Amino acid sequence: MSFDNYDPYLHRDVSSGLSYCAALVHILKGAIGTGILAMPDAFKNSGYVIGTLGLVGFAILITHCIHILLRSQYVICKMSKTSYMSYAESMQQALLMGPQWLRSCSNCSVHIVNWFLILAQTGTCCAYVTFVAESIRKILQVHLDFDMDVRIYMIILLVPFILLNLVKNLKYLAPFSLLANLFQLIGIIVVLYYLWKDGLSFDNRDAAGNVTRWPLFIGTAIFSMKIIGVVLPVEYKMNNPKSFRGNFGVMNVAMVIIALLYIIVGFTGYLKYGEYVRGSITLNLPQKKFLATSITILYIMAIFLSHALQAFSAIETLWDSYMKKCFTEGSKQYEIGEYVNRITFVTITVLLAIAIPQLALIISLNGAFCGSMLNVIFPAIMEICIRHNKDDFDKGNFIKNLFVINFGILAFIAGTYVAIRDMARK
Repeated sequence: MSFDNYDPYLHRDVSSGLSYCAALVHILKGAIGTGILAMPDAFKNSGYVIGTLGLVGFAILITHCIHILLRSQYVICKMSKTSYMSYAESMQQALLMGPQWLRSCSNCSVHIVNWFLILAQTGTCCAYVTFVAESIRKILQVHLDFDMDVRIYMIILLVPFILLNLVKNLKYLAPFSLLANLFQLIGIIVVLYYLWKDGLSFDNRDAAGNVTRWPLFIGTAIFSMKIIGVVLPVEYKMNNPKSFRGNFGVMNVAMVIIALLYIIVGFTGYLKYGEYVRGSITLNLPQKKFLATSITILYIMAIFLSHALQAFSAIETLWDSYMKKCFTEGSKQYEIGEYVNRITFVTITVLLAIAIPQLALIISLNGAFCGSMLNVIFPAIMEICIRHNKDDFDKGNFIKNLFVINFGILAFIAGTYVAIRDMARK
């Protein structure tokens, strides 16, 4: 079989794959989590004009970079005559095709990408644990006049999170994602009702915010659209992978929905509460009202059910790349090892959440540190390498990718610095 007529998509096992709708549900669930609830806090850091324009820009940038990644991955698979490569394997092969000085980095790039993926999903799971624990604490404070340290709630939640993450098949998580999406849809509608209920005010609301706080907005925005850990396994599991990348494919449709929801919630939430907005907008709702409490409970359930989807790619990467080689496949020890790997990962996310129980800063730090690399910088580097020795080398495309890389580095440095600085102060 020649290189030209080899189609990696035709050689995937899609007998039990995901449909277009199921894939869309997974992508929406992967993105619309604690990030959307943190949007008003992000707008507090950026101002309502910069926040709106910034989210539109980030949606376009991240969608473009994910398309770059998927397109590069397809080209590499076609050249290698293999049906699929992981993000890390694709990066390794891309570097081997790039400039000579980058080829020496190809082997270590596998581990760099893997660990950024693992850290990214670890941070997301930490944010989920923190959100669930803080929300439960808030409800019990208001309605039962009962209070204890939020870290104790996190310890109590460890077992339920572990049980949920013992589900090993992504297809079986689809009903959880659908249910979580339903809960969040209802939640968003009611949150918007409360935000618009008594009108919005532009008084004492900044259009551009304080430029020194923009890095926190950037970190939160990238975190909220940091769906790379969900995109790759979902695209791989689709029964028709080509429908993922088209003009009206899963990726584009999902990002339009995500961007619109984020802008609406962030804009109206900031206008409603101004500088008093919390790390999660649900914490600003009038908790003594039955409807507001019900919505918080729905969000608790939605975020809880989403934890396994967010943890999925990190757990799989840890197992496939590092852990399973320690066991004989098919043995009892191999099966036990899989479960120990899952339990260990969930336990670590809970322990990290206990160590840093500050939701807004966790979100911003994780977005700046991991999201900038995975969603922006790495895909641009891959495309530069793949096009390096081609006859149709496009100078404009090369300059565009250099701009993307430099922006990603700036977001990485500034966002990480400001988030760590504020975390240390608190």
